[in-house]
Amino acid sequence: MADSGSAPEYVKFIIASTSGMGATGICYPLDVVKFRMQVSGEMGKKADHTNTLQFLKSIFKNEGFLGFYGGLSASLLRQATYTGTQSNVYEKIFFREGRPPTVFQKLICGFVGGLAGGFVGVPSDVAMTRMAVDGRLPKEQRRNYTWVGNALIRIYKEEGFKALFRGTIPTITRAIIVNIAQFVTYSQTKIFLVSYGITGDTTPCHIISSLMATLVCTIAMLPPDIAKTRIQNMRVIDGKPEYRGILDVWVKLVQKEGVLSPWKGFTPMLIRGIPMGVVLMLMYETQFRLYRWFVIEE
Repeated sequence: MADSGSAPEYVKFIIASTSGMGATGICYPLDVVKFRMQVSGEMGKKADHTNTLQFLKSIFKNEGFLGFYGGLSASLLRQATYTGTQSNVYEKIFFREGRPPTVFQKLICGFVGGLAGGFVGVPSDVAMTRMAVDGRLPKEQRRNYTWVGNALIRIYKEEGFKALFRGTIPTITRAIIVNIAQFVTYSQTKIFLVSYGITGDTTPCHIISSLMATLVCTIAMLPPDIAKTRIQNMRVIDGKPEYRGILDVWVKLVQKEGVLSPWKGFTPMLIRGIPMGVVLMLMYETQFRLYRWFVIEE
């Protein structure tokens, strides 16, 4: 990652947040496909479709082009809070001693950053999940949130404050795994490439590091991600929730949908993760370079 130690905290937060928002704006349709795949086959129902292409065709046919952007406003809010917070916490610890940390220290930084960012982003994450999967429901069962503000207000009024933090444990678990996998893998790959003279600290180096981080991140984060999606989207009928927690989701998934079901949505997540990871890191690195050129070196 770029050496941002000389930038004020608010600049770091803005750059991390806008990088995440820019990447999300480009790649969000594949997020919608991932969400739809993850809730497909819930409660023993037959899966809607079997692969990414079928989901893409179905969404376009039934909901049109805008169907791929259901919940985008919530996703942007999530990036503005979640990404900025987790990156800033990570960076604050990362550079606090003025020298590169060890791998163990990076793991600790990733854990703390993911914990903080995951918690801050839960309400917008709940809204995003529900909005992204709403179009697959029969019209009479849809929640029909108009934008993220409407979703948050209605969730609070209709289900109470606790509902805004539904799925907190899997959301934080996912955030910790993503933070560790993304930032640690990215920084270690970048150090390896530069140290052994394979590349310099250039755009090709950033792209290769992003690709490695995306692959590791996708494999590691999908099990808690699907648990988060199902818990956040579940309905409580007669006071009884569909799932009791993250372990209950995994047990029911494996029993009813097979041992690979915790990795539902792997293909769209990986396809989405490659450009998103590259765009996010390139925007992040570029914005800090511009900041140093036009502000610090002015």
